[in-house]
Amino acid sequence: MPGGPSEKDTCHEYVLPLLKTAGWGDDQIVEQYPITAGRVITVGKKHRRGDALRADYVLEFEPGVPVAVVEAKREYAIPGKGLQQAKNYAQLLDLPFAYSTNGKGIVEDDRDTGIENDKLTAFPSPAQMWTRYRAWKGIVEDPVAEGLLLPFNRALRNPDGSVKEPRYYQRTAINRSVEAILRGDKRLLLTLATGTGKTYVSMQIVWKLWKSSWRGDRNPRKPSAKPASNLGSARPISGGPSEPCTPTPVRHLPTRCPGAARPRGRARHAHEHWSQRRHMARRSEQCSESDTVVAARG
Repeated sequence: MPGGPSEKDTCHEYVLPLLKTAGWGDDQIVEQYPITAGRVITVGKKHRRGDALRADYVLEFEPGVPVAVVEAKREYAIPGKGLQQAKNYAQLLDLPFAYSTNGKGIVEDDRDTGIENDKLTAFPSPAQMWTRYRAWKGIVEDPVAEGLLLPFNRALRNPDGSVKEPRYYQRTAINRSVEAILRGDKRLLLTLATGTGKTYVSMQIVWKLWKSSWRGDRNPRKPSAKPASNLGSARPISGGPSEPCTPTPVRHLPTRCPGAARPRGRARHAHEHWSQRRHMARRSEQCSESDTVVAARG
């Protein structure tokens, strides 16, 4: 083939075998990992999407827990040609490790140490990568690591019926929040712009904390079976203890004369207010007259 195999052929013939030799399974290797759908570009009164960002490979220690980005280039290119691209993707996904390879050589960028290593002959194993990932995150306690490994809630669906997956910045916000809460931090602040999914992020945080049995030793207060002291001597309005009370029907009082034009805006509210006050005054006068008549008859 002129110029050597294509990038796609390099991925399947060289890169995938290297990853599987290192111990990465099919469910841990995500090919063409979507990062963004593309920037929205305004064209006149219309808009279009720019080029979408997709990583060649993202390595996940557990489903939904990415730890590294791998960019593959054609065999005749130098191994580190895609390293800057992989570093940009790793920064967006909040990952510490970025790799670039042409199928023959491997270059690694470690954000924890700041070292670029172009002497690698094989990829790290999942266990090695997870240990280094925990060190970069500062995760010492196993319960924090277990909470991070819990999957996201996948009950929500997109309009087309597909599972609603968190966007790259939502994933970062969720994981950082869960890590901080499980570490014992008492105060957190999430700053997201309008329309970026604050409700969705909050729901996923609560879901992960619930599944991780966070504060499992907590004994929340339950409503007491005893009646309140200030209600102990209360009497039922009608009937005995076994006879249900009959609610008094509510009578809707007219607020304007039949056939009159209905006011609007502020005039309407003022009209209804004074109508109700006149009606209440009229009712009060009628009750006073009735009491006077009853007293006279008595």
